Amino acid sequence: GDSTSIVVDPSCDEVLRVWSQTTLVFDGTDACLGQSRGMDIDAFSTTELNTLFWDLTNSDGQIVPSGDYIVEYFIAGEELSSTVNVHVQSPVDIPEGVEMSIIATARDGVHSEATPSIISVRLHNSLAEDITLDFGECRLIVNSELFEECGPNDLQANQIVTIAQIPFMLNDGVNEFTISLGNSVLSETFSLDAAPDGDQGIYSGNLESIALDLILEGDSQFGEMENFAPDISIFNNGDEDVALDFTTSCRGEIWVVDSSGNVVMDSRSIKECTEIEVEYQLQPETSRLFTQPEWSFIDMFGCHIPPGDLLVVMEIPEHDLYATDIITLVRERDAYCEDTTLNIDAEVSGEDLLTISPTIVGDDFEISWFSICGLETTLFQAGEQVEQQLSQCNYIEQFSIRASQMELDTLEFEMEGLDDGQYTLFFETTTSPQIRSSVSFDWPIVSEETSEEEVVEEVEEVASRVISGTWSSTTNELGTCWLLNSPDEGILTLAEAKGLATWSPERGA
Repeated sequence: GDSTSIVVDPSCDEVLRVWSQTTLVFDGTDACLGQSRGMDIDAFSTTELNTLFWDLTNSDGQIVPSGDYIVEYFIAGEELSSTVNVHVQSPVDIPEGVEMSIIATARDGVHSEATPSIISVRLHNSLAEDITLDFGECRLIVNSELFEECGPNDLQANQIVTIAQIPFMLNDGVNEFTISLGNSVLSETFSLDAAPDGDQGIYSGNLESIALDLILEGDSQFGEMENFAPDISIFNNGDEDVALDFTTSCRGEIWVVDSSGNVVMDSRSIKECTEIEVEYQLQPETSRLFTQPEWSFIDMFGCHIPPGDLLVVMEIPEHDLYATDIITLVRERDAYCEDTTLNIDAEVSGEDLLTISPTIVGDDFEISWFSICGLETTLFQAGEQVEQQLSQCNYIEQFSIRASQMELDTLEFEMEGLDDGQYTLFFETTTSPQIRSSVSFDWPIVSEETSEEEVVEEVEEVASRVISGTWSSTTNELGTCWLLNSPDEGILTLAEAKGLATWSPERGA
């Protein structure tokens, strides 16, 4: 444009102002003295202004908390400004014992550039005590891109939680990932090797204008007696027609990942695909539906799925199109598949009152507890049930733990009046996975007393007697040998007198 002139404040030139929503947290104009001076700007010219930096502090010099901010570049005097939105990650204090683990999931176990891979990020409290976390506005960072919040406000003893499940389309070859929390106080770097795309779908038009959506009859929560029977919608939100060619009857497919990163459902394992050539023409603002098979929340091994969020991956495999959505299973089953590698051991004690201290033991196991009583303990004698109790009833919500052992609530059974003999405790959990085990013991419980035998040191008595005589000595290569000439007992030596190593006789005495 034409040449012009603006008014600037020479005492501060350009400054920064930082906003948190409508609150001004840093004001660089505090350094301005209100002076004025003209600045000429030539026609069709560009004037370079000073480069300014913000040190992430507020006007009081304190580090601002994590969160979203607006940084304003401000020319004092003329009051010209320009803004940019930034997200600040302040230092985060993470207690010792909190660990981050990463799980990379491929639909068929092989990562490929033709299908999305799911990256699950989990936090684990490896301590046997509850801990409190203060993440504030901390965000998860994957390859310098911001994602979900860093995690919950607290973790129970040994609790493990999934804080994010993110889909990624990989490139052929090695794909590097760096995942961190906040200011990288917890960070993990890994790589995934992806196989090349084995087929190239035939289409015309702008494929990027095709959007996938999950269509359900009701809401995304599923309770008792409800099955998952979705449709996949493909919608053309562009301005031109899009034509998609297919060579199979399985044009749209879904697979489901649980919070642990396991594939628990795949439509390929439920329905058969046949070869058939067909073309779908999608005009602008039109859609087509692909009906999916019904699923009753039974996983690939025939086990009930525990309650929780499930990630649904929708795919149009021949054209490398995908989208994800979340559904939630809210029902709680009475029985889940048993894990025979886990065992409940117990210490028993008491006289009239039987006290039981059970402990789950295993090899780095993961188990989910629900808001119902989690342990049923039954006392048997001679095959007959004597009594039954429920415990682990204080959980107000579902949670998962990972540990090598877990101490459970102590139980007590009244044994007064019961017959002596062998009894059996049978333990059965309402957890995922389920644990069943038994412990037998004899009643009454005999205390094993360890008696320490008193060791009596035998002292050898040495008999003493009085011998009269005269001392003499003889010398050889071994030294001096003293001899006692006694009229009654003959010649005696000091070798027969024990305990006189420090005493020496006198010659002729």
